[in-house]
Amino acid sequence: HSFCPSCRHAIRSLDNIPVLGWLWLRGRCRDCRLTVSIRYPIGEAIGGLIAVAIFNYTQLTHASHLPQPFLRTMPWHMVADSGYGLS
Repeated sequence: HSFCPSCRHAIRSLDNIPVLGWLWLRGRCRDCRLTVSIRYPIGEAIGGLIAVAIFNYTQLTHASHLPQPFLRTMPWHMVADSGYGLS
C-alpha cells in the first residue's frame, strides 16, 4: 500500500489516483499536511505516457498485419478495465 513519506499514514484510495490525487491535495499529505514531492506525480505521468506510447505502437500502428477475426475478437474491454495505458 502507498503511504506518506513523512508520517507513514496509508494513503486513502481516492487520494491515490495517479497525478489527480496529488493535485487534489495540492501536493500535501491529508493527515500531516507536509509537502509530498512532485517527483511522485511526475513519475506516474511519465509511466502513463510510456504505457500509452507502447500501446499505440504495438496495437494501433501494427494492427493492419493481424487477421481481421483477431481484431474483432480482441477483448478490448479487458484492456480498458485494466487501466494500463488509458490514463
